[in-house]
Amino acid sequence: MSSGVLFIIGDALRAMLGCAGRWIPWSLTMAAALVAGAAVVILPGEEEPPAPATHLFVLAYLEQALSEEEVNRLAWETWSWPEVSQQGFRFAGESEPKDIQRRALVLQVADEQARVVVEDRLHAADGVAGVEQLRRTVAPPPRLPGASRIGALVGLVLSLAGSIVLARWAMGAMVSRWTSELTLLRQAGLQETLLRLPFLAVGAVAGVGAAALYLACYWGVRAWAQGVPAVLEAAPALTTGGATATVLGVLVAVLLGLLGAALGYPPRRHHS
Repeated sequence: MSSGVLFIIGDALRAMLGCAGRWIPWSLTMAAALVAGAAVVILPGEEEPPAPATHLFVLAYLEQALSEEEVNRLAWETWSWPEVSQQGFRFAGESEPKDIQRRALVLQVADEQARVVVEDRLHAADGVAGVEQLRRTVAPPPRLPGASRIGALVGLVLSLAGSIVLARWAMGAMVSRWTSELTLLRQAGLQETLLRLPFLAVGAVAGVGAAALYLACYWGVRAWAQGVPAVLEAAPALTTGGATATVLGVLVAVLLGLLGAALGYPPRRHHS
C-alpha cells in the first residue's frame, strides 16, 4: 500500500514538473506574505513618538589631594540625597556627559529645584574644588512612520490573496497534465484523501521554497541592520525574535502551501 501511495505521489509530481514555472510566482507571493507579516509585527504602530528629553547634571570637581576614603565618603553622602537620581565617577579624558578635565563626581537630578539644592550642598561639602551644572537634551531614537505598518498590513492582505489565486493557477496546470491518471484512479475506487496527497505534496514543496526566500530576506536584513544603529533603534524587534521568526516563518509557509493546494484540488464532479 505504501509503495502504491509513493507511486501516485511521484507520478503526480512528475506531471507537475512540466509546469514548474508556475511554482515560482506562487512561492514568491507566499514569501511576500511572510515578509509583510513580519513587518506588521516589527514596524511601529500609531503611537506618538516620544518628545526630546532634557537631562540635568551637576558636576562636582574633586580636590587633587582627596584620598580614596574621602572620595568614597563623599560619594555615599551624595547618593543618599533624595534629589540625586543617578551618580557616577569621571576621570580626566572622559567625554560623558562632557569633556572632563579633572576627577569629578557626576550627579543627575530630576529638575531645576533639585539642581539648586544639590549645588548648594556641594558648595558646602568638604573635598569639592568646584561645581558646574550641565543641561543636555537627548533626541528620541528615530522611528519609522506609523503608516509603514499600515502599508505592511495592506501588503500582507494583497500577497495572501495573490498566493491563493496563484495556487489555484498552479494546481490547474497540474490537473490539466494529470487529468487522465486522476480519472482512472477515481474510477478504480481510490479514496479522495489518498488522491489529495500529491497536491498537498506539491503545496508543501512550494511552501518550503517560500520559507527559504523569506528566511533569506529576514536574516539578510537582520545582518545588514547590525551595522546601522538607526535601523536597530527604529525597529528593535528585528534583532530580538530571530528564532521565533524562523520557526513561525517555516510553519506558516508550509501551511500556506498546503492551504493553496487544498483549494486547488479539483472536485470529483469535474472528472465524473
